[in-house]
Amino acid sequence: MEFHEVLAARRSIRAWRPDPVPPEVLEKIGSAALNAPSACNLQPYRFLVVTRAGLIRQLNDVTRQKFIGQAPAVIAALGNADGAWHRDGHSLMEFDLGIVMEHIMLAAVAEGLSGCYIGAFDVKAADRLLNVPAGWTTFMLLPLGYASEGPRPFVRSRSGSALWETVK
Repeated sequence: MEFHEVLAARRSIRAWRPDPVPPEVLEKIGSAALNAPSACNLQPYRFLVVTRAGLIRQLNDVTRQKFIGQAPAVIAALGNADGAWHRDGHSLMEFDLGIVMEHIMLAAVAEGLSGCYIGAFDVKAADRLLNVPAGWTTFMLLPLGYASEGPRPFVRSRSGSALWETVK
């Protein structure tokens, strides 16, 4: 898929077929994460790729979105705020994780997958389930799979001129 087609195809999808995601596809998506930039190249992140159905169901139970239990794979993005670059005393871990997660999502779309970023979950419970080491925390969950429904039409809430302006 051409890059701009990938951008146009990316939607938040919340229903998947039960088909497993092949390991080689997950590896390609992981390669995209390795290519993402981070402040000072500190890469204050790690990723856990969960494919065990029982653990996915347990993760589903600690979220507000009860659809992730259907996903054949969930990528848990872990962050380390102390290991990130800091500006004016504030960690840029979340900024770095946003960049790398978009690399992961776009790579998934290019492979025919879809997903939905999940930030509304019990972080401490997810950390316990995933055995997250001290100093790290679960930042985001990304359920992935082959969509069982088509995407809704794309509607931007604001016009392009409200989002993008050239200052000369």
